[in-house]
Amino acid sequence: MCISILSMALYIAEIVTIVRHKKFYNSFYALFVMRAIPDWLGVLVSFYGNRLPSIFGAVLYPIYSQFPNWMLAFGLFLTVHTFLANNLVTAFILLNRLTAIIMPIKHEKLWRKFRPLITIFVYGVPTLLCWPVLKMDGILQLDDPNSTTDPSFAIYEAGDAPYIHYSLYISLLPQTETLSIILNENCGFMHWQHFWVTCSWQAYFCNLDGPKTKALLFVYYPLIMDTGTVMLASWLLLWASDTIRQQLIKDFSIIQKTNIQNNRVGPLEGPGNNTHRPQFRTTIATNFIIRTKLRIAVSVFFGNESLTA
Repeated sequence: MCISILSMALYIAEIVTIVRHKKFYNSFYALFVMRAIPDWLGVLVSFYGNRLPSIFGAVLYPIYSQFPNWMLAFGLFLTVHTFLANNLVTAFILLNRLTAIIMPIKHEKLWRKFRPLITIFVYGVPTLLCWPVLKMDGILQLDDPNSTTDPSFAIYEAGDAPYIHYSLYISLLPQTETLSIILNENCGFMHWQHFWVTCSWQAYFCNLDGPKTKALLFVYYPLIMDTGTVMLASWLLLWASDTIRQQLIKDFSIIQKTNIQNNRVGPLEGPGNNTHRPQFRTTIATNFIIRTKLRIAVSVFFGNESLTA
């Protein structure tokens, strides 16, 4: 959770840096900002539906039990929606880098022309696919119903969970097809690979209602999703782009210096302050004059004694 919060803070700092400086106004950073929105929403939804109920179950269970059904279903809707939107934007980012190599002259003009359509496609297609999830019958499922000391819970669906199965299917189907294509080294093995991958996911779906599968899903889901979204996106950009890294450090140093200057409201107290230096110098001069007069008086006194002797 700590690395997720740190990655989200870095993500925000990068987005602010991109928006503030016009030199980052290009197609790649526009797609990066477009992906940051579902990434951020996905992490916030994981806190709403998974992490906070697991940590503060005793406090939140009475509050969540008063929520209407649409608030419980909306968490799953945003979870699947942000996941699909992230996949679509990532695909467009890869295509953007490919066109930057193939057609460097027409690259920016082409992407600037199709940017509104890409935005509608990225956010519209997941909405059309995920709206049936809003009909689900949400419930609060305790992690251990027989325990009196573990009040943690999670938002789930009543009955056979048809909409959760549907959401998992539409989320994993693009991954299944992509994995089949990547594994394909020979067209003759294409059907076998597709059959193997599809059967693997079907076996996973059949075992979804098992208690161990649910426990693993609830425990590792936030870690895997955060790693694939906010953590990779924020830290890889910081590592790969010298321009964004230098500008981010420069902006942060300017903000830090400004805060230090604003904190200096009045002069500091003590002898080292400038307001005390004139008085300190006057004291030194006075002591020097007194010591000089004493030396002259002593020398005159001993000189008169020697003359008398």
